[in-house]
Amino acid sequence: MKIYSYIILPIFIGLAAFPFSCASSKNAGIYISFDNGENWAQKGYIDKKHNLNKFNILSIKPDPLDPKIVYAGTSGSGIFKSTDSGDSWTRMIDQKKILVGSLSIYNIEIDQDNHVLYLSASYNNRCHFLKSTDDGDNFEELYTCAKDGSSINVIDFNPLDYSDIYIGTSEGGLLESNDFGKTWRPIKWFDSSLIDVKIDPFDPQIICAVTQNNKVYKTIDKGNNWQSLQGFDSLDKMKNIFSIEFDKQNRNVIYLISNNAIAKTLDGGQTWQAVNIIIPKKYAAISCFAIDSKNSLNIYYGAGAKFYITRDGGETWSVREIKKVQNIQTIAIDPQNSNKIFIGMHQ
Repeated sequence: MKIYSYIILPIFIGLAAFPFSCASSKNAGIYISFDNGENWAQKGYIDKKHNLNKFNILSIKPDPLDPKIVYAGTSGSGIFKSTDSGDSWTRMIDQKKILVGSLSIYNIEIDQDNHVLYLSASYNNRCHFLKSTDDGDNFEELYTCAKDGSSINVIDFNPLDYSDIYIGTSEGGLLESNDFGKTWRPIKWFDSSLIDVKIDPFDPQIICAVTQNNKVYKTIDKGNNWQSLQGFDSLDKMKNIFSIEFDKQNRNVIYLISNNAIAKTLDGGQTWQAVNIIIPKKYAAISCFAIDSKNSLNIYYGAGAKFYITRDGGETWSVREIKKVQNIQTIAIDPQNSNKIFIGMHQ
């Protein structure tokens, strides 16, 4: 597989390039751990006058081919790129100035086989699905949500064919493109907003979806027929499910993550068991979750300003506090070096 290098135009139009939507303290932004989450350092240098430390971070994506390149999406302040493993950052500005102004970047995905960057971005009160084939110099709008205030909540690829793209919207639509986003077809319109969608890493015919009304669906034939998964709802505190994650090392192992609990299945979703976690009942809600793709015994979740770690698949946990005044919004593990973990903070 060819390794590509990325180039960004470091364009700053005075302070107009920074219509920042900031948190009230300097403890937001991005933190990086180089030792599996044990210790953390805040990284956010832009220039002598600016840094990321006041930004609310919505998404982080390390480049799967080049460990020096990392992307960070903000709430209201566009997308930033690092070419030195996260030490310093530059706001991305494209030729058509789509990325200029106040826009939020909810999802960042990279087609590593075809050198393509995809974003779900909200601006002008609509959410748009954007594509760049030239390192962000130009972006093309591939899809725009129909309603004002709607969002594209998830982007995923067929793991065997990156021309096969899926997006899930707050309007309840699960849409598929087989031609890198040029055309789309609806797989299913759900009766509630789509919160998360994941494709089975072992079998792309299998897709799981989570809706806002706390339902979980599964198809084994790429969307022709759907099963409503049951059993997890009888577990304690499995309300407000916001994420579903496949174990990329163990077939049929899936995790469901809610604001206050985590459930696990060993049989593809037919039966569920609670994962023992150490978050207090009245503490801040779980906000994000990640599994190490190289060692699925390493699992992480964030709640408030605390980062929880297990090295044995959830049997025991340890906790690290990042900062007291912000919330961990997103977790990203470097796909080449799982010792390196990024977290984005949000007020």
